[in-house]
Amino acid sequence: MAADSGFVENWQSGRNVAESNLHMLKTEKYCDVHFRVGKQETTVRAHRYVLISRSCVFEAMLCGPLAERDPIRISDVDADTFSELLTYLYTNKVHLTPENVTGLLYLAKKYAVGGLENLCLAYLEDCLTPENACLILEHAHKFDEKDLYDKAFDRVIAFGDVSFGNESFTQLCHECFDKVILVDDLSIKAENVYLSAIAWMEAECARKGREITPRNLRSILGETVYGIPFTSMDKEFYVDNVVPRGILTDAENVKIMSCLLCPEKDPSPFIRRSAKPTHNVVFYKEHRKMPQTRKRSFWGRTDVSCSHDIILYGISLYGHNQNKDIVYHIRICDRAANFRDVKRETVFPLKIKPSGGNNILQYWLLEPRFIKRNTEYFIYIEMEGGAPTHEGDPKGVVETVTVDQCTVHKLSDIAYSSGHVNITHGLVIGV
Repeated sequence: MAADSGFVENWQSGRNVAESNLHMLKTEKYCDVHFRVGKQETTVRAHRYVLISRSCVFEAMLCGPLAERDPIRISDVDADTFSELLTYLYTNKVHLTPENVTGLLYLAKKYAVGGLENLCLAYLEDCLTPENACLILEHAHKFDEKDLYDKAFDRVIAFGDVSFGNESFTQLCHECFDKVILVDDLSIKAENVYLSAIAWMEAECARKGREITPRNLRSILGETVYGIPFTSMDKEFYVDNVVPRGILTDAENVKIMSCLLCPEKDPSPFIRRSAKPTHNVVFYKEHRKMPQTRKRSFWGRTDVSCSHDIILYGISLYGHNQNKDIVYHIRICDRAANFRDVKRETVFPLKIKPSGGNNILQYWLLEPRFIKRNTEYFIYIEMEGGAPTHEGDPKGVVETVTVDQCTVHKLSDIAYSSGHVNITHGLVIGV
């Protein structure tokens, strides 16, 4: 660009092709194509030559008898995502994030940009976890990506207690919902299948503009209702949660209650699915009695890792005598996180009797937690309401416990203050 002095700005010097292209895009130098993007119709400018050279779809849009008039309106994505597409076309590089990857995959398919499509699919596969598996499953179904769909589907059914509990489960289409509910080897507690199905049905009612009533919920669920494992539920849970909801008829309730009371009864047309097995991982085989103390709170931290991905359902903890009301708060995080930034949750005891005179109870997490393999996790426990009667004795510690093919490692306890005791007795896990 000519300056008043008559000299030309040498912005090209020192830049490679990609850097020069990006400079042209960012500064809008000599742009000859205008887009109006998103609902706000944000103006985005680009260069005809680059678009034509990188996409046959853009070539058809910009050249020949079917060429669109300037400005070209792109209403189905936001301006930031479309600009990231342009950055890739100009530089062959892209900044993928969980927020933009599906939008970029959509654009890559729409404009036949195969390299970007492959990058998006690889990113989704690499970041696939039980927490986002339903979201990725739905996108893979929408984009007809079978390999990604199969990987996400396997993740959902292997870690159903985590995947079903995520909000993205309620966003599944009817076809995907039916498939994950009806699969034979779904790994999830029966009660959680029902609670997640109710949440999905309510969301589906909202999407269809229908009132949330027992009749409408049952209508939306259809014959998939027979795939919900009612006969594997806790009897009290069934009476307190399923019966009052009214999605089953009186005759169906009688049939299921008969099976809950007499397991040999035939539940058809409802399926009979085995309850999700859990395993107790015990770290202390020996205990020591705690001295008398006036303290009202204690804390403990146990570090663990696993050789395989698992689900953490609960923790067995040392407490006071049976007449004391003790409240436990828990934080769970991996080493990369700051435990003080992790939300603290209160856990509640299962309906079991304490273990002998050591007063050990199993406590259930409000939401099952996914524990990634070969990753160190910190488990912080805060105990309020009194002192434990016992604690784990390091002389009787078990450093590794194997369940099926998974080995759980107890790495360490933190014991450097008077308020710390070995409160964590063990873990309740699903493999």
